[in-house]
Amino acid sequence: MQEKKPTKSELQAFFRGECPKEDFERIKLFLDNSASDKMLEKLWESEDVDNEFSLSDSNKEALYGQLKDKINSKKPFTLISNTWFVVAASLLLLIGLFFVYNTPENNILQYTSNSREVKFITLPDSSLIVLNANSSFDYSETDEQRLLHLKGEAFFKVFRDENLPFIINAKSTEIEVLGTSFNVSTYEDRFDIVTVETGKVKVSDTQGSVFLTENEEAVYLNEKLQKRSALSGRTSWIQKKRNYVKTPLRTIFDDMETWYAVEITSPERIDTTRYTATISLEKDLDDFLENLKISENIDFTILGDTISVHKD
Repeated sequence: MQEKKPTKSELQAFFRGECPKEDFERIKLFLDNSASDKMLEKLWESEDVDNEFSLSDSNKEALYGQLKDKINSKKPFTLISNTWFVVAASLLLLIGLFFVYNTPENNILQYTSNSREVKFITLPDSSLIVLNANSSFDYSETDEQRLLHLKGEAFFKVFRDENLPFIINAKSTEIEVLGTSFNVSTYEDRFDIVTVETGKVKVSDTQGSVFLTENEEAVYLNEKLQKRSALSGRTSWIQKKRNYVKTPLRTIFDDMETWYAVEITSPERIDTTRYTATISLEKDLDDFLENLKISENIDFTILGDTISVHKD
């Protein structure tokens, strides 16, 4: 019996990570087949790629071709949400999008990103994850829950399953959701920060719990987990940039250390200086340091992977 061909709305739901589990394999098998070409082309053309990314026809054609090659290849791949599909395909040539559909025999999935790398991943449950530089996680499923251990930073768009909670173990907190989108930063030398974009998230530590909704975040203030209105720019790293508004330089240095895999040393009077800028992570670290030198009269010395920042 021939499998039912997916509709356009089913394909869009599949790319958004909202496809019911019972339809997931059917649609994936269809996408593996050359018969999917025409439908994918129509879906691609229906998305407003021109207005969103100002791509020329030749660039659109090349990007679509590369995406289709990935789908047709015998190698494992990941399919991405409707929105992420357009973004990821449009950035494919620029950031080397990582495609993976991984189901190892031990049922524990492990992912790692390198310095200056943003990695897009879709889990077997259709949850979407964007992994920041120098970050890693492992993921497993049981009959009771979906469990993920995170080191570093990631953006999540969790596929909703009311019978299977999605739990993230970070350094000092546990995050529990059913289906929502949010950002988690849990680097080794910093306090955890959980920022919710949509839905509802429960964040717990040994002292208690806070519940977050849209545009709220959980942070540690005076070593206590508290919630507040989310600061803007928390997820700008996904587009390989960082937006800072009156941010202490130490916080910015920490982000630069993670992204470029360097160590930045500086005195407290520089660390507490507040700085406003949009920093492109596509550029070399020297670009940021030179701008800092001009605007803040701050000098620096580079010795291998260590940068010493100082004022005369």
